[in-house]
Amino acid sequence: MAEYKKETDKAHKVTLKSKITHALWGRKSASIGEKVHLEVRTQFVGNGSDIQIKVQDKSGKTLEKIADKIYADQFKGSVEIPQKAKEELTFTVKLPRHGLEKKSEILNVLPARIITNAKWDKKEA
Repeated sequence: MAEYKKETDKAHKVTLKSKITHALWGRKSASIGEKVHLEVRTQFVGNGSDIQIKVQDKSGKTLEKIADKIYADQFKGSVEIPQKAKEELTFTVKLPRHGLEKKSEILNVLPARIITNAKWDKKEA
């Protein structure tokens, strides 16, 4: 446990270091065309701070960019998996004023679901 060694009868200025603690996809895999949630959690980041998110494929090509603000040490958003996405996606979070950056885990991309010639028996209808 840390021990406090400064005077206790005076006010002291303490600087807290900001940190990106989590960069998470809402699930492990998704099909092309589906919407997937993403979440970023931080510590000691002021409300209204700029956040930049870049969604990239396996080759590093940027497929989507998000620029927004972070509040209450978290950001929640969603991304639609584009047609050009192949195999896997990641996203990189940047907090420009804090000089912080973090990369997410992999989101596995599945082919789009296509249902053709769907028919039901008259008994089931």
